[in-house]
Amino acid sequence: MQFYKRQSVAEVALYLDFAADDSYTPQRLSIKSGPGLRHDLREVKAVSLPEVEGRFTGWLRIPLHAPAKRGMQRFLRTDYLQVSVSYMFSNGRDLHIRGAHVLGPELSAQPVMEHRMPEWQTPEMFVGAHVR
Repeated sequence: MQFYKRQSVAEVALYLDFAADDSYTPQRLSIKSGPGLRHDLREVKAVSLPEVEGRFTGWLRIPLHAPAKRGMQRFLRTDYLQVSVSYMFSNGRDLHIRGAHVLGPELSAQPVMEHRMPEWQTPEMFVGAHVR
């Protein structure tokens, strides 16, 4: 995935269905990041699904942020993000990833401004209150 400008990425979520896909399900994958395809991409996170735990259906969430220090989390800032699959169950040749989400930092941590209409108290305010 290539972004228009540098973005903060908190996690990547992949939807896998081992029951329906069997050998098409990835077992080892890595997330790579960098300024673009023409530059070297560095591996940010490597994920390996063991044979027993890999037999599931649902969202595999891969966090990409650093642990919180002093109450602040550091998120991955990138222009280009790549999901690379290196091995699949039963040595499959094709790949099935049923869904993918790239998630940024939560906006709920920011304070929400409360918007209310002002109280109408003067005659001048009542004049402009009606739309024709």
